[in-house]
Amino acid sequence: MASTDRPTSFIYSLVKNESSSALSPVVKQLLCDIGVADDVSSRSVAAEVCTEPAAVRGRLRRQQDLLSADGFILFDQCADLLPRISGQPAEDYYINSVSALAETFRCSQDILQDMPLEEFSHIYEESLVALDCFIIISLFLLGGKQCPLMLKDLITARELEQSLGPHVLRLLQVVIGPPVSMNIRNVCWHGFLSEHELPRRYIFFLLLLTASLGRVLQDRGIYHGDICARDYHSLTRTDDIALPDAAARSLEECLLNSWLVTSENINFFKAALAFLKHQKYGLCSVLLLPLLEHSLRRLFVVVNDCPHRLVTAEATSLYTTFEEILDQSLPDRRENKLGQVLGEPCMDLLHDLLIYPGGPRVRDKLGHGEADCHTVPGSLPVILLVIFARLARIAHDDDDDFEVSSCTPVAEMLHGLSGYRSVFHPVSLLHQRIQNLCSVAATLPADLHTSPGLENWNLGDGVEVFFNKNEVFMDIQQSLTQWLESIAASMGAVTLSEWQQMRPRLSTPFSCVYEDVTRMLPHKLKTLYRWQKDVYTVKKLDDGVQQTLHLDIRRLVSSENVKVTESEIVGILSRMIAETETVLTQTRLALQLRQEQLQKKQLRSRQRDNLTRLLAFLPCASLLANYVAVLSAWQVSHLDDYQTLDTRGLKTLQRFLKSTLRTCENVRTFTSRESNKWSQASQVLVEELKSAVKLSGLSVFFGKAVEGKSFSHML
Repeated sequence: MASTDRPTSFIYSLVKNESSSALSPVVKQLLCDIGVADDVSSRSVAAEVCTEPAAVRGRLRRQQDLLSADGFILFDQCADLLPRISGQPAEDYYINSVSALAETFRCSQDILQDMPLEEFSHIYEESLVALDCFIIISLFLLGGKQCPLMLKDLITARELEQSLGPHVLRLLQVVIGPPVSMNIRNVCWHGFLSEHELPRRYIFFLLLLTASLGRVLQDRGIYHGDICARDYHSLTRTDDIALPDAAARSLEECLLNSWLVTSENINFFKAALAFLKHQKYGLCSVLLLPLLEHSLRRLFVVVNDCPHRLVTAEATSLYTTFEEILDQSLPDRRENKLGQVLGEPCMDLLHDLLIYPGGPRVRDKLGHGEADCHTVPGSLPVILLVIFARLARIAHDDDDDFEVSSCTPVAEMLHGLSGYRSVFHPVSLLHQRIQNLCSVAATLPADLHTSPGLENWNLGDGVEVFFNKNEVFMDIQQSLTQWLESIAASMGAVTLSEWQQMRPRLSTPFSCVYEDVTRMLPHKLKTLYRWQKDVYTVKKLDDGVQQTLHLDIRRLVSSENVKVTESEIVGILSRMIAETETVLTQTRLALQLRQEQLQKKQLRSRQRDNLTRLLAFLPCASLLANYVAVLSAWQVSHLDDYQTLDTRGLKTLQRFLKSTLRTCENVRTFTSRESNKWSQASQVLVEELKSAVKLSGLSVFFGKAVEGKSFSHML
C-alpha cells in the first residue's frame, strides 16, 4: 500500500480505485435489502397489518393499519411487530426488526411521494411546528439534568421514555440506534452512503416519523411552549477564517473533474454547488460536510494502509470519523501520515473548523441540529471548498506537467491556504484575547468626563491630573516599572532597544499599548497537535491503562509525577484576561453611572466620596490591564521553552500565575456593582506587583536561580 515517500500520483491511483461503497456487508444488507424487501412472501405478510389510510390516499383501511386514518404512524402497532429484545443477539434483533418494519417504510413512500406540497403542509405542518432540531434533548431535559452525549444512549433514556413512551423509543432505536441498527443518521451524516444506497422510502419514513413525534407530544399534552427554548449556536465564527471567496464560486469544473467526484456522489456535489449559487449556504454545507469526511477517509485509509477503516462501524468496530482522521496517531500508535500529505496549513484549517472547542465545530453543530441551517454564513461553504481544492490538488503535487493555470480557482484558493495559521487553537485564541484586552483598556478615557475634584474634564486637559498626586498609583507604577526592567533580558522576539522604547508606554496609564504587546507575541508558533503530547506523556506513566488517552490532562496537573502542562498555563492566562476585562467593564459602567448622577446632582456625600475613589482607581485599572497583557504575552513568547523547566520550576510558575489570577478575581469582586471598593482594589494591585518584582533576580524560563536564590525562595 501507499506510503508518504511514494509519489502522490500513486496515492491518486489508489484513491481513484477505491471501492465505490463504504458500507460494510452487514450494514448494506440491512439498508439496501432487508429494509426494502418487496418479495411476494414479504408483501403477503405485510398486507395483513398495513393498509394506507383512506382519508389520505383514498384506499381501503384495514383494522390493523400501521398508519392512522390521517396519515400518522401508530407507534403501538409498529412496536407490536418488533421481536422480543431478549433471547437473541443484538444483530439478529435489529435484522428482524428492520424486516418487520419494511412494509411501514413502503407505506410511508406510497403516502408521501405523490402528495402535493400544499396537502402535506395542511396535514403535517402543525405537528412539525411542535418540533425543532433540539426536540429530543429538550424533551430529555423536561425530566433529566445530565443529557447523554451519544444519540444511541439518549434514545434509551428513562427521561425520554416519560415524554414519548416506550413504543416510540423502540422504533427510534431501530432507525437511529447503535451501529448494529439501521443507524441512518450516522451513516448519512458521516458520509458513508452513496446516492444509490439510501432508498427513498427511508426519507419519506423519516418525514412521517418526525411529524408523528409531534402528534405524540400533542396527544400526551406536551406543547411547544412547555419545552424549554434553547438558542441556536451561531456559526458566524467561520467569518474569522479569511480565505478567497470569489475563487470558490467558480470551482465547479475543476472539482467535478477531480478524483473526489465519483459516479456515486457526483449529484451530491452538483446539488451543493447549486445551493451555493443560490446563496443557500446551510444546505450547501450540509451536503459538503459528509462529502468532505468521506473524501478525507478515503485518503486516510490509503496513506496509512488501513483499508478496513473505510467502511461503516459494526458491533466490534468503530467509525472512522473526523476525530480519528485528523488525530496525530493511529490507534496502534503509528503516526497518522495524512498530515504529511495535506500539509500543516490545511490540517490547521481542518482542526479550526471541526475540532477545537473554541472554534465553530460546524459538523457537530449542524449535525446535532444546534445551528440554524438558514443562518449559516457564506464563509462556511467557501472554507469547505478551499479544503476540497487542496484535496483535488493532491493528485498532482508531484506532476510537473500539471498546469495550475488551467484551473485558476484552485490556484487562487491554494495560495490563500498556504499561509494559513490556526485561529481557534487555545494558544491562538489567547493571542487574540491579549490584543483585545489592550484595545479595551485604551478606550477607558473615552468615558471620563470628571476630574478628581469632581469638576468637568476632557481629554485635552491631560490625564496626568488623575495620577500625579495618587500615592497608591505611584506604588503600583514603581513596582510595574521594576518588573518590566526585570524581564527585559527574556523578551524573546523583542530586541533590547525596542524594549527600552516600549517600556515607558507600558508603565504609563491610558496609553495605547496594542502594537507594543503585539510585537511581543510570537508570530509563528506551531499549534497543530501542540497539546496531544501532554496526553501521551501521561499514558507512559501507566502503559496498561488505555483509558488514560481519553483523560483531560488538566485534571492531572496536581499529581506529583506529572509536570504542569502548557494547556493549564494557557488556561490560567485566559482566565486572567477575562477577569481583567470584567474589571474594566465594571469600572466603566460605574463611572458612567456616577458621572451621570453627578451631572444631575443626585449624589449624596458618601457617593461623591466613592466617585473620588473610583477616579483614583482608573489609572490603576489601566496599569492592571497593561500588566496582565504584558505578563500573558511574555508567557506566550516562551511557550516553547517550558520543556527546559523541571517539574518544581513549572509548579512554582503555576503557583505564581494562580496567585495573579486570584488577584484579578479579587479586583473583579471589589469593583462589582455590589461592592464599589475602589481603594481595596488598588491595594490588592500594590501587593500583586510587589510579588511580581520578586521575580527580578530569576530567569524563569531557563531554570536558573540568580545570586544563589531558589525559584521557590524568590516567590
